[in-house]
Amino acid sequence: MINFIKVDLNKSIVLFLILLTCIFNQLTWVIFFDSNNALELSEIIIFGLFDILLLILATLCFFYGYKLIFFNLFLFLITLIIIELIFGNWFFKDKINHLNILKDYNVKFSIENL
Repeated sequence: MINFIKVDLNKSIVLFLILLTCIFNQLTWVIFFDSNNALELSEIIIFGLFDILLLILATLCFFYGYKLIFFNLFLFLITLIIIELIFGNWFFKDKINHLNILKDYNVKFSIENL
């Protein structure tokens, strides 16, 4: 008989998320993708938030299980999609015409005293 190794899916997902944190960080980005070897402050913040999010997700998966975490993420994504559909001009077109923006209006400034 062949003995199969039983893999715990919860632990493998946690390990995968930690490996993603090790792969997608500021140092690997600078080494492999950045030509001037420097990141701006906004890029550093984005990488930091992404790494923190992955580590929090790995911690929550470790303590609560992946099914609960992924179900909550699924509900969150569905909520974001619904909000985007409602407020993102997908159903109601031409919302820009209802704003207080002057269109077809020329403004002339005098620059004689400069």
